[in-house]
Amino acid sequence: GAYHALETLSQLIQFDFNAVQYDVHHVPWNINDAPRFPHRGVLIDSSRHFEPVETIKDVIDSVTYAKFNTIHWHIVDAQSFPFDSPSYPQLSQKGAFSRFERFTTEDVVDVVNYAADRGIRVEVELDTPGHSASMCQGMPEICPVPACPSTNVNNWGLDITKNLTYTVINALLDDLTKLFPEQLIHLGGDEVDTYCWSIHPYIVSWLKERGLSLDGGYEYYVKRVQQMAWDLDRMVVGWQEIWDHFGTALNKKTIIQQWLPHSIALPLNVTGHGYRLIWSDSSVWYLDHLEVTWEQMYEAEPCNGLPDKNCELILG
Repeated sequence: GAYHALETLSQLIQFDFNAVQYDVHHVPWNINDAPRFPHRGVLIDSSRHFEPVETIKDVIDSVTYAKFNTIHWHIVDAQSFPFDSPSYPQLSQKGAFSRFERFTTEDVVDVVNYAADRGIRVEVELDTPGHSASMCQGMPEICPVPACPSTNVNNWGLDITKNLTYTVINALLDDLTKLFPEQLIHLGGDEVDTYCWSIHPYIVSWLKERGLSLDGGYEYYVKRVQQMAWDLDRMVVGWQEIWDHFGTALNKKTIIQQWLPHSIALPLNVTGHGYRLIWSDSSVWYLDHLEVTWEQMYEAEPCNGLPDKNCELILG
């Protein structure tokens, strides 16, 4: 609160070049200010386009001016795996864009500490079972063979039948929670193409032995990995597809992050069942949508059409 108050003060101060002095105009001021939502985040994707530590620090500096409080670090994805995992170093050694485009554990600690000094939390995301094709470069043994035929590499899923897959994910989560003290951890779960599992007889057989459909296997994976994060004392966030697929079968502790465009009904549905939601509608808040003006971004309303009691479940 004190940090944000000083930010407000700094924005009231102007330099008068003629008088060679700093002025605060229209004094006295009486400002009552408080955040409407506890979670005010910006996502950085360093896997599709590698971002050096200094660039990430620049973003951290910039969001403090607008009193944001969270950097959502989408640190790995299908395109690259730049995180140097202490448990499985081969993932970045073979999955990064290059040997120069990686984050050491020291880099991560540097970013987290830099952010904390400025009142910014850093929420890390490990997006699986889809969005994980880069992991297959370093550890092909946790991926279906042959690879998924989908032309959209984001859809490729890990091999959900192997215990090694869960061992690796659990170790990665352990690595990340040791580096990121933030309570929220994002587990992704989006854009999974279950067809990629259906073309592998051994995966289909594994599912049948357990009485699971393809979607049931997807749910099995999501819930098993969520439990790993809860066992590490973290709060789980997942993209809206896990709600679209599993709905109230998900543990009530699960936080849903809505991202698909114009999903007006989703916030009402999620909060109406008592689940918490982070609202990041891509039709207004994805920065690659250059047709969207800053006025439209600013005026976007997370609680549009929600009763007050539902709006209380919108984290931000």
